[in-house]
Amino acid sequence: MGNEPDRQWITIDDNPGSPHYNRVYAMWVDFHTLTPVPFVSFADARADGTHTNWSAPQALPEPPHTPQGATYLLPHVAPDGSIYTTVTNFNPKQGFCCTSAFVDKSTDGGMSWSVVGAAFSNVTPPPAIYPNTMIRDGIENTFTVGNHLDAQGRYPLYVAYEDFSAGVDNVLLTASYDGGATWTSPIQVNDNASRAGGVLADLARGQARAVTGDQRVEDLLRDLAPQVLGALRSRDPSRIGRSVRKKIFKNLVADADRPAGQDVGS
Repeated sequence: MGNEPDRQWITIDDNPGSPHYNRVYAMWVDFHTLTPVPFVSFADARADGTHTNWSAPQALPEPPHTPQGATYLLPHVAPDGSIYTTVTNFNPKQGFCCTSAFVDKSTDGGMSWSVVGAAFSNVTPPPAIYPNTMIRDGIENTFTVGNHLDAQGRYPLYVAYEDFSAGVDNVLLTASYDGGATWTSPIQVNDNASRAGGVLADLARGQARAVTGDQRVEDLLRDLAPQVLGALRSRDPSRIGRSVRKKIFKNLVADADRPAGQDVGS
């Protein structure tokens, strides 16, 4: 595979009260054969549309039990200017069976970084293709930072992730209220009314809102196929009736919506 960059993510400190206001952070993973190495670089945006030179790329720190490297970076900036990212690890010695995610943090604008804790460990990832779908598995977890201080005076951190240990893809949500050092017991986000599971999508910025796709979509779309295909062929989305659109949305999306800072587990 060579030294190719992948899993690129970017975030901007857009809080005028932050000491690093308008700082742009770029993260990516450099794949050395099967050993991915995560990197970060930053630059400061100027009012005239230009920016400072990018800082020299530096490797993000990893716990000592990740000699095989790590991937999947999801940087977010807290209102106080602290920047966090999850970093996801697979275990190739066990056939990539188990997934873990730890959190890196910087409080000095990206100059230095440290590992602050693990959001989850030794979780069973889903197969390459989700059951009952034609959707390929992608990133195993998603991450966001709350924008209001919690009862402990910290900005809460939220991580949602996939767990296939039950034979279906469950989406779990956990939170940290001490800067990532400790995490709550996870709660399940998807309803799993049948053996169908949820497909992880994203966490909303500043809120613990986990959005999951539903694997029951295949049966739903089969029933709605005539109207959907007709609209696609005519290139006229209005041919998909409102009731059909509402049914698709209702069956494809499930929200676990909680105000930022509210406890999601104990």
